[in-house]
Formats: sequence, structure tokens, C-alpha cells
Amino acid sequence: MKKILSKDLNPKEHYNLLISTITPRPIAWISTRGVDNSTNIAPFSFFTGISSNPPIVAISIGKKKNSKDKDTLKNIKEKKEFIIHMIDEIFAKEINESALAFDYGESEIEKLKLKYKNGSLVDVPMIDGVKVAYECKLHKIVEIGNVPMSVVFGEILCYHVIDDALHDNKADEKKLKLLGRLGGKNFIKFDQDSMFEYKG
Repeated sequence: MKKILSKDLNPKEHYNLLISTITPRPIAWISTRGVDNSTNIAPFSFFTGISSNPPIVAISIGKKKNSKDKDTLKNIKEKKEFIIHMIDEIFAKEINESALAFDYGESEIEKLKLKYKNGSLVDVPMIDGVKVAYECKLHKIVEIGNVPMSVVFGEILCYHVIDDALHDNKADEKKLKLLGRLGGKNFIKFDQDSMFEYKG
């Protein structure tokens, strides 16, 4: 195996190596609402669940090129709530397009003509047609690194899962068929034939 020392890589090289080796990654398609009532949605793939008691997820959010907070982070800091959507191949085009840079207050949800309803416990739009959504309140934000990156910890207040995938509070991955993120602009879709259960 080739050995690569962290000290020999610049931040871009670290990023490229991380996103191409931590695969597949779940995609958090996060919607928020600003204090000006504008809506926002953007994808983040440095995302995972970290606790079940209480149910906590973590998302890493970088800065804009001008070093200001991304719209998602700005809204979460101000309103302390957000919704994470887990998506399948149907939304691949919209996910990519929602990652483009929009001016603050310019709604990706409106631009992409996404249908939505309001969350049941948070004042945030929830996209119609997704397989899973988590309504979350902000738990805490931890700043790390030299940029810095903001690690957002959110507590799940309410789960939304499509009816035919849920049995005894457990979801069937074969019914969800959620997308994963690979390196660069690549995604991986669910392939039931590739699933296996280790019975060693």
C-alpha cells in the first residue's frame, strides 16, 4: 500500500482523498428557512448519525468562497431548526442543481419547482416525494479546522418514512433505494443484487 503523510497534502488534496475513500456516503439534502422567510435547500455528504439516545445527526458545512457562512448554516444558526431529506435516484438532478451557488434569499426550492409542505414540528419546508425526512432542532455547532468547518449537531424531533418501507419502526433498505455519494460528481444507486448478509 502507498503511504501518504497528512503533512504532505494541501487542503484540496485532503478533500479529494477523503471523498474518494469514504464511500459511499449518505446525502443530507437540507432545507431551511431564513428569518426573512426565504427558503433554502442544499446537499451535504459529510453527514452521519452519531447517537440514538437522544437521536443526533452530524453534518459538516464549509464556508462560501468569500469565507461567509453558507445559506444553510446561516439559517440554522438563526432559526435553530432544519429538515434532512434522504433521497433516491428520482431527485439526482435536483440535488446537483441545488448545490449551485445562489444569492442569499434566492430559493432553490422555488427555482427547481420543488413541491413541498411545511414540517409538522419545525417551520421549514419538507419536500414532497422523498423517501425519508428528519425534522431536526439544533443541538450545538462546533467549529473545527483552519477554515473553519462547522459541524452541526441536530436532534431529530420527528421521522417521516414512506409507508411501504416501514415495519415495526425499522425501514426496509430495498424499498428506500437511497442514493450514496462517491468521489467527484459521482453517485451510486441502490442495487439489490449487490446486497449480502455476512453469516460467518
